[in-house]
Parts: sequence; C-alpha cells; structure tokens
Amino acid sequence: MATQKDNTKERKPLPKEIGSKSYNRSALDKDYSLFSLATDLRFPYSIKTYEAMASETTLASALNAVQTVALRVPRFIEPYNETTTHINRAKFIDECLGITVDNNDMTHSFDEFLREALTMNKYGFSVHEKVFRVRRKKFGSKYDDGKIGIKRLPIRPQNTIESFKYDDEGREIVGVVQRQSENRAFALSKLYKQLNKKFSGDITIPRESVLLFRADSGDGKGEGISPLSYVYNTWREYQRYKDLEGIAASKNLNGLPVIWMPSEYMTDDPNDAMGNVYRTLVDGVSKIAIGEQSSLALPSDREDMTGQGGKLFDFSLMSASSSNITAITAIIERLKKEMLLCLFAGEIADGIDSTKTSMLSMLVENRIKEIFTVLNNDLIPHLFRLNGWDDTKCPKVKYGKLREIPFSEFAKAMQQTKATKLIPVTAKNINYISEELGLPDRIPEDIDRDELNEILGVENTDDSRSGDIFQTETGVGTAKEVPEQDTSASNLYND
Repeated sequence: MATQKDNTKERKPLPKEIGSKSYNRSALDKDYSLFSLATDLRFPYSIKTYEAMASETTLASALNAVQTVALRVPRFIEPYNETTTHINRAKFIDECLGITVDNNDMTHSFDEFLREALTMNKYGFSVHEKVFRVRRKKFGSKYDDGKIGIKRLPIRPQNTIESFKYDDEGREIVGVVQRQSENRAFALSKLYKQLNKKFSGDITIPRESVLLFRADSGDGKGEGISPLSYVYNTWREYQRYKDLEGIAASKNLNGLPVIWMPSEYMTDDPNDAMGNVYRTLVDGVSKIAIGEQSSLALPSDREDMTGQGGKLFDFSLMSASSSNITAITAIIERLKKEMLLCLFAGEIADGIDSTKTSMLSMLVENRIKEIFTVLNNDLIPHLFRLNGWDDTKCPKVKYGKLREIPFSEFAKAMQQTKATKLIPVTAKNINYISEELGLPDRIPEDIDRDELNEILGVENTDDSRSGDIFQTETGVGTAKEVPEQDTSASNLYND
C-alpha cells in the first residue's frame, strides 16, 4: 500500500496576521477637540452620556423591560453526559451559581448577577471579576468538601473602567484598567499616593480574572457598542422638543407678559425721565415672566386731559397658541416611538403581547445568549481547571424559550395530538415539551422504552385510552369524528 508523501517541509510558511481589530488609545486620542465624531459617544466619555439617556423615562422603560423579561427566562443545567460523575458535577455548578436553585454558595443570588451583567444593554459592556474560594465553612461556604467554588462575581462599575489593554498585536484583550478614584488627577497625585499607596491611580485586572459581557463585540473592542448609541441623535432631538413643550406649556399657563406704552417713552437715555419710566416697567415685566414679581404698577395717564380717553399704558398676559403645543406633542410622540423601535422595544408603546414572539424577546434572547456563552466558555471551564477536572467535559448552563404559550392552550394541543396519536411518546418529544414549558428536567434521549414507561408511570405501551374521546353513545370508540352535539368537557374541540 502506497503511503502519502509528507510535504510539510516543502510548504512555504503561512502568512502572519498583520492587522488588528482594536487599538490602544493614546493621550491624543482622548482629546475632546480633535475628533468630528460626537465626543459624547466616545468611550470612556460615553458612559456619562448613556447614564443621562437612561435617566429619561422613555429609554428607562425600554431598558427595564429588557431586564424584567430576561429574569423570567427559564434556565437549567445540562450535564456533559448521564454518568454519575458528570451529573454530580452539574449539580456542583448549580450549587455554586444557583441556576435552578435559590440557595447558591455565592454571597449574592444569580438573579442579582444577571441584573448587573445586563447593564451591558445600557453601556455596551459589563465587567465582572471572578472571585473563587475553597468550599470550607470556615471561609463562609455552605459546603465543607474542600472543592474550589465561587465566592462572588462582582461587577466593576462601568464608570470606573478607564480602558482595555490589548496584546502587542492589538488583537486580544489582556487586561481591564480600572480607575481607583473618582478624581482622575487626584488619583495620580503624589499626595494621594502618600495617603493611600494601595489605591494609587489605576489598577489592571488580568483578562483571566474577569468575565466580559458585550452587547455587540463585532469590532473587537472591549467596550462593545451600546444600543443607546443608535438612538443618540433621536434622543437629542427628543430632548429639545421636550424643552420646547415645557416652555410652551409654561407660557400658555402663565401667559406672555406684554406692556403697551407711547413710543416716546421707549428710550434708553439715562437722563430722560420717560426713559426711566420705560426701564422701570420693562424690568417689572421681566420679573413677572420669571416669577419674581406678581404685580405691576402702571401710570394712569390717558389720551386726553379729561381722563376719558384710552389708556396710554396697558398690560396683559398673552397665551400661546394651543395648536403649536399640539404639534410639538405629536413630534415628541413620534420621536419616542422611533427610539423604542430602534431599541427593539416598540411593543412598549402599544403594550407587550405575551402570546407572540416580539422584537423585544429577540433582543432579550441575544443578551441572555451572550451571558450564558461567557459562563460556558469562560467561568465553568476555569472552575473545572481549578478543581483538576477535564475542562473539555463541562456541563452547560442553558436557557429555555422566551416565548410564552398559555398553559391551557398548550395542554389542549398536547392532549389532542396524543389522543389522535399524531406524535409518538418519545424522550425527545417529552424534552421538547419540557423546554416549551420552562421545566428544568430532561430525559436521556437514548433511554429505552421500558425505562421511559417507568418514568411516565405507564404499565404498558398503550394505556392512553386514546379512543375514549371518540366513543359514540353506544359504541366503544370506533367513531371517526366527535359528534357535533357532544357538549361535554371531553370534547376538546369545545372552546
């Protein structure tokens, strides 16, 4: 048999990667005045921008909706295989994190961790430090088996993250730089270093010690891309019209102060007596407009000496046009819907329909997928290595479908298909039903029929009495259709 010739030595070396997906910012790069790109959206200045945007009620409702829905997503742990060893290791992960149980071994709940991780939806990223500990009760653990567990996964607030460090090629993140003082200049001062040497300036957290979640990491940047950046321009326009609406409403409520007087009084000559009257009255009107004055004294002079002519001086409050306010309000509502639609949360404007898959649900699923992917590819393998286990055979934390199906409708559909034997009773189908209902347990798909029947409590392979619902009044289940006159509860076609 002829052997294939090894041409390895004859091959030319493969070309090396030269470009990079990311870069390290220089001091010049951070200068506000040097770039046409909106400074408000440049990291780390973008953090304050997103905080301001998130304080607006419309955007806050969209962000809160993502968090609320995400916490309702069913989750479970799938062992590497069904051996006792791997089932126990999946249980160990559940003990550490609390994926399916409330009482985990961390100093905080898994839901608290999720809430903080989901802040990536506001800022574009979220950084958490991995803090491990030996599972001994003397160290605060609920367990005393000596395994390496998780103490906590604390967030490193986005407003403290100064930058991300990359390798020499600028391709991979090797660390996260965190600022240790609110005052950047003071943190670097000699006085600060003398007072507190431990927290002098910035610290770098190694990449292997952090969990990094990104809303969009397509460009490779550590800070990701916040969904709020896509609505920044609309938000600014929205803010301007909100201000206009407030001004218009105030003017309409309080009125625009207007004063009438003879033109000869309208002079700025300080030596002119008429000019003094003009300045006094204008000052009074201005104070009324800003609420500093509630009344105004006007001369009683009239057009003729008899006192019967028209007033030479008069004052009134003019209201703004209501049509202008209506037009401004309409623009505000349009901009609000544009922002919500851009954030995949348009349903908030009209009410969320929980019976259908929405764009909001798709967004939530993307965020949950990012979190669970990082847990499966980073945290759990790291924990396995610390315990001396094979990190290629880890359990997986998974999430169920977000789409909500009314239980009554789902049960009715399952009963009908089972009764008519349209679907077989298999482990795979049972697992699908469990996933749809958000149930944590799964049945091994290679289980044999006898074991499956035992789990289901079935003594034979056909105890469903499927023909019972098709019985006629005198027969034993031979009818092909349900009689129309059957109004009983057993008729599943009845509403």
